[in-house]
Amino acid sequence: MNLCVKSNVLFAYHESSICHPKNHLFYKQLEIYGFFLISAKEKENYILENYPDARYFLMKQWIYLGQSDFLSISPSKNNVIRFGSIGRLDLGKNFILIMEALKILNDRKIKVEFVLYGDGPELENLKKSAVDWGLNEIVSFKGAIPFEDRYLCFEDMDVFIMTSNFEGGPLVILEAMASGKPIISTIVGDVPNRVFEDINGYSLPPFCSASDVANEMEKYIFDYEKVEKHGRNSREVFLKEFEKSKSEELFKTCIMNILDSKKV
Repeated sequence: MNLCVKSNVLFAYHESSICHPKNHLFYKQLEIYGFFLISAKEKENYILENYPDARYFLMKQWIYLGQSDFLSISPSKNNVIRFGSIGRLDLGKNFILIMEALKILNDRKIKVEFVLYGDGPELENLKKSAVDWGLNEIVSFKGAIPFEDRYLCFEDMDVFIMTSNFEGGPLVILEAMASGKPIISTIVGDVPNRVFEDINGYSLPPFCSASDVANEMEKYIFDYEKVEKHGRNSREVFLKEFEKSKSEELFKTCIMNILDSKKV
């Protein structure tokens, strides 16, 4: 940013996670020197509230690589509803909340399965919880998967679930939508523009309880027709709002608007 300021060159930046006060100086300079590319409504609200004169363009994400692989996934139908999640296994992703919800369902004698793809510092803690809470028979830890093969994760689940405490514009939600999966997610980042209540999934507030998560899971466990319906809706919303060619064109338009606003 400083180099761009000294050189009088326009600076464009895409914040990939939540806005953070530690970047105050950077955001402040956007009111004078540059533009901000953002993909989440939550970040737009933050910028408008704290830096009302900042200049920005709101863009849409898309699946940058392998979109056709996700769109080619057929609906799965396991004997028991299988929930799944993907991501780095750290505290911010809050996977332990899913484990707690599974324990509640297991204690209620409700049949359910869960597959978890990923690796990270929380892996051993999650595995220990599965043992301590008697979940070994219903939880499968699949480990990390190559980025180019991540679509295979969605072939292994009926419903996608994400319980992150914070996100920007989570790409994994778009991947679940393109794969034709219903979604249970916390309302973080741009999720409200992707998951629509009782249309393609259910949403929960950040830092909700395990009972809240279990109750949303039950809505699918006892209604496979809803799994199928919400899955179809997920893909339809993706094709309408986030399909690559449309979103990519919008991104290019944003860039051209920035370049046209000030000749470098």
